[in-house]
Amino acid sequence: MNDQVTSVLQRAWRGGFKTKSNFARECADAIAICASLGLISTKIQGTKFGTTWFITKTGMEYYDECYQS
Repeated sequence: MNDQVTSVLQRAWRGGFKTKSNFARECADAIAICASLGLISTKIQGTKFGTTWFITKTGMEYYDECYQS
């Protein structure tokens, strides 16, 4: 599962991915984990949400701590 979480964070960092993409379907469990932990979000601004997952500041910090060491 850690490999999928890494893939999700990398993909979200490198431009994001659509909520209904094949990647999102294949990695649904890892995406759920990342979203639950606040590592990725579809939030654009305020109360506005989009259809693309992007990495959050918390996600970048988590990725740096866990996977770049």
